[in-house]
Amino acid sequence: MSQLSRPLRDRLRRSAGAALTALAALCTGAATTSTVVGNGVVLACSQPAPLDLRCDYRLTGPGRPLAAVASIGDVTLPEPTFAARTEAAGRVAVLLLVDTSDPAREPAIRKVEQHVAQLVNGAPANNRFGLAAFDSDLRLLAPIGSPPTALKAAAASLHARGPTTELYRNVVQAVKLLATATDEHKVLVVLSDGLAEDLAYFHEDAVRAALESRIAIYGIGYPRSVALSVGLQSLRRLAEDTGGKFVAAANADFELPETFFQAPFAEVENVGALGVDLSAAAQTLPGGPSELRIVLETSAGAMVAEIPVVLPIRSDAEPVVKVVEVEVPKVVEVPKVVRMPQPAPAVRPVAAIPTSPSVPLWYWVAAIGVLAFALLVLLVILLLRRRVDTPAPPVTADGGSRPVPFSSPNVDSAALVLDEDPDNPHAITGTVFRIGRLADNDLVLRDASVSRYHAEIRRHVDGRFQVVDLNSLHGVLINGKSALDAELAANDVLEVGDVSMRLQVTSSLDAHADEGVVLGTVVLKRPVSRGVSDED
Repeated sequence: MSQLSRPLRDRLRRSAGAALTALAALCTGAATTSTVVGNGVVLACSQPAPLDLRCDYRLTGPGRPLAAVASIGDVTLPEPTFAARTEAAGRVAVLLLVDTSDPAREPAIRKVEQHVAQLVNGAPANNRFGLAAFDSDLRLLAPIGSPPTALKAAAASLHARGPTTELYRNVVQAVKLLATATDEHKVLVVLSDGLAEDLAYFHEDAVRAALESRIAIYGIGYPRSVALSVGLQSLRRLAEDTGGKFVAAANADFELPETFFQAPFAEVENVGALGVDLSAAAQTLPGGPSELRIVLETSAGAMVAEIPVVLPIRSDAEPVVKVVEVEVPKVVEVPKVVRMPQPAPAVRPVAAIPTSPSVPLWYWVAAIGVLAFALLVLLVILLLRRRVDTPAPPVTADGGSRPVPFSSPNVDSAALVLDEDPDNPHAITGTVFRIGRLADNDLVLRDASVSRYHAEIRRHVDGRFQVVDLNSLHGVLINGKSALDAELAANDVLEVGDVSMRLQVTSSLDAHADEGVVLGTVVLKRPVSRGVSDED
């Protein structure tokens, strides 16, 4: 095949470059707006033309823009044009989402009622509020734009009664609800302890939904205890990844800083627009997807963000030909060598080795029979000795027998007595007694500080009791000291999360003196109850 002439190759190259540029421009023009959260700034950008980038920005803190610098790789672009908002601020839709799960959080709910009144009373005229509650499901109690009296009444009706906390699923639902508002700015305020029990919804789902609707999430944390304050990290991440704000209440009285109530949503109105000319980068770089870095200098410091852009393909760019070297194996001729067989040495006759005479079959049958009989006799002796060593069951006053504890006749029996319910002991009836929040545990504790499978109490044959921490979140304490794997003695105080209990041990020899003693599988006067339903 003959090679193409140089003029024809140039025309084909220019035509291909023009086609690629048109395709890139078409794709860029059809691209939707992308939202980027940077350091101190949130940008919603699009490319209306291949060489023109337009962004709406929102500062996540105080300050006003002073200058901007944009670059792609080593190429510095012309100074971007930017302008802060000078006209009157638009309306701000604020949806207050209150966590009503876990009945132990009722004191925090009453403090939330006061904070809702403070937010509503001190809000400017362009702020419109709504109120919703959630635990396993979301409930809208006051729609966006409700008067202050309706919002306060709805807050007063809140109570912590929910069984589970589906935080991320309900945040996604609240974002969808808030996105229908026609206000220029939108804020979702999540008032919770941050603990989440979602299994199918995650942090990324909530952030993606908020960024697509340009909604800032504010996290207001109300931790029930120091041990449970780890859940506040969920609220902090939601605020950071959506350009919102995070505030944590004090542990003792759930008070928020007074500075928070001084125009808490003013940052969402600190907005403006900027434009970037991409022609300098298009003349230097080959084109295609790139990353634009923009630094916005403000009176409060530098705000930085990375924005994805698409540069047009240059028509004069030389095509890149990639040469792939393929290694071809060499064929090497090897001389063929034929080896002649050597003559076999002469074999001397060897005298036959005498063999032992064969053993008759009936000898083997007799030996196996004797061995089987010996094993049978040994088994009978072991069974008779076990029957002799087994003690007779204890006799009750009426002459009947009483069940023997599972380990040995003299090993103590035990029960766990909860501090909050001392009249209802929970018998330890097996060698392994598991404690946790799920319904398949031996002792079910419906408390948020208790893990699904928190700890085990193991009973040994010699009467010892051992407690083992099952990698729980909030740990196990014995008499106030942390324990991962330790022995548990009579009257020791065991703390599982925030739930305290005591080990009650009773000698089986003294069981006839008190019918209320827990003996292995002996049923108490009051049936042993888990105190909660099997729903999880």
